[in-house]
Amino acid sequence: MKLDEAIKYLRSEGYILEDTEGENSAAVNILANLHYQICNGGWEQACFNGYVDELDDYGVTKWEKELETEFADSPLLKKIKKAVELIKSAMKQTVKEKDCPECGGEGSWEETEEDEDGYEQSHTEYCSNCDGDGSVSVDTYSDVDFGSGSANDWADSWDSNYYEQVDSDTIDDVTKQSHTHSVVLDAIRGAK
Repeated sequence: MKLDEAIKYLRSEGYILEDTEGENSAAVNILANLHYQICNGGWEQACFNGYVDELDDYGVTKWEKELETEFADSPLLKKIKKAVELIKSAMKQTVKEKDCPECGGEGSWEETEEDEDGYEQSHTEYCSNCDGDGSVSVDTYSDVDFGSGSANDWADSWDSNYYEQVDSDTIDDVTKQSHTHSVVLDAIRGAK
């Protein structure tokens, strides 16, 4: 089965979220997208692909209240709220900055000049773009830098915490999505 045929099959079976968005409320779609991204590549991927910005634009409080209202009579509300709490905590913890593009995150560099006697003199030159800090502020989560040495190097441990504390199968069921968090795996399974 070719990839386009597999994707068509997955859409027909409701495994690809775009086909089920009409069935879910906006709040559930946001949860579905975030959960899928986090389970597939962590908080960093959810940010990078714009889904955290989607939630930010929608309104975190509005999102949380709509999910609480939609699942008020459901025994699953507690499990949904756990995912929501962790996502909100990650948003608050995420520092909206990235490495300075001018200095590559270094903040400064050594300049060497020859003095009037022909001797080389070196001095530290500070980046004027980031004022020597090495990072600059960004407006969106999709532009945030993660990883070692960044202000957001906590994300890997947050991911592990999310995977341990959130009942992924329940969130997948509530959001009507595949439990694999992989279009490729779903395509392989559908092709058999």
